[in-house]
Amino acid sequence: MSRPLRLEYPGAFYHVLARGNERKEVFRDDEDKSRFLNFLGEASDRWALSVHAYALMVNHYHILLETKAGMLSLPMRHVNGVYTQFFNRKHNRVGHLFQGRFKALLIDKESYLLTLSRYIHQNPIRAGMAKSAGDYPWSSYPAYLGLTRTPKWLNTQETLSEFGQSLNSQRKNYRAFIETDNPADPFKNVIGQLVLGSRQFLQSAKERISRLGKSNKEHPCRRVLVLNLPPERVVREVCQVFGVNYESLVGGRCRDMARPAAMLYLRDKSRLTLKEIARMFNVDYTAVSWNIKKICQTSGDVGLKAKLNDLELRFSDANS
Repeated sequence: MSRPLRLEYPGAFYHVLARGNERKEVFRDDEDKSRFLNFLGEASDRWALSVHAYALMVNHYHILLETKAGMLSLPMRHVNGVYTQFFNRKHNRVGHLFQGRFKALLIDKESYLLTLSRYIHQNPIRAGMAKSAGDYPWSSYPAYLGLTRTPKWLNTQETLSEFGQSLNSQRKNYRAFIETDNPADPFKNVIGQLVLGSRQFLQSAKERISRLGKSNKEHPCRRVLVLNLPPERVVREVCQVFGVNYESLVGGRCRDMARPAAMLYLRDKSRLTLKEIARMFNVDYTAVSWNIKKICQTSGDVGLKAKLNDLELRFSDANS
């Protein structure tokens, strides 16, 4: 089964969820939660994320965030990856911590920002971990009420601005909003595992992504609308742009960035899984992740960037 698409563009809002592998715990103590928030804060600074709400539970987390620069997959994979390394070292374990890749719903901010803010902050109550949202220290709710310091990567003001003029009235009204019981399921209007919003909102998002794909090349490693191109077409385009042949590319004799580029675009444009890409190149799937990370970190090189831009144009033409 193909993975759900990632719809990414600057200014997009997402509800992000990740569960523990086999639904096992991913946070065992307060230090674990604190370190996860530190990693989230670092990723927010590095990739221009704005977090609007979060709740860290025992075996999963919820985050409501905005991507200022249009990148979601890379920073969230980074957060989950570095946290897994920390967790495994600390608790003397090995292997995957999270269950597959994180889930992300593109959110219609105008219709669902407040609804999801309440859903996330009420999560500890529904889980029986707190009698009231204010009693739970590992969500963003205490910061909304001014009970704890608000980190610079947490944006409370955009939500609070909907609840009055002065900060005191905003906090008072927001607290009343959160503490009002709301049994409705906010996810009943999800479209295709992708979007929480209307069909019109989905169409608007696709049009925005299409315009980015043709005009904005500042972030060639950004995952935008995933295409369903044949893997052979992707590899052929990479070979042409980098001036290498198929056998050297797949066989590992190619020593420039062509091989990482092929892995990157196979992931983003062909819908192959990392394991399927790994089999294609006869490597472990962790090597695929490493190569993709490598090319994303070095894409500021002028020559490499020109080649990646050329590939983006070719793949955009394939979707037009």
